[in-house]
Amino acid sequence: MCVQARWSLLGFIPGAFAGCAAYFGATFDAAGTCLALIVGACLGWLSEYTAGLLTTAKKDQASVPIADTQPVA
Repeated sequence: MCVQARWSLLGFIPGAFAGCAAYFGATFDAAGTCLALIVGACLGWLSEYTAGLLTTAKKDQASVPIADTQPVA
């Protein structure tokens, strides 16, 4: 894994360890490993996408101009 990190395409060491762990955890089943990694990548993308939606919704609510509020007497 450390030798493959010299190539920029395979240079993400934590990803190599995750792939190796998934392969060993699936008892050397390549199809199961690929499926698990694809599903995990899709869930990661979905998590980031929904987090982006939540943060933009809060930014939109916070952008109310102060002039529209009532003055305190």
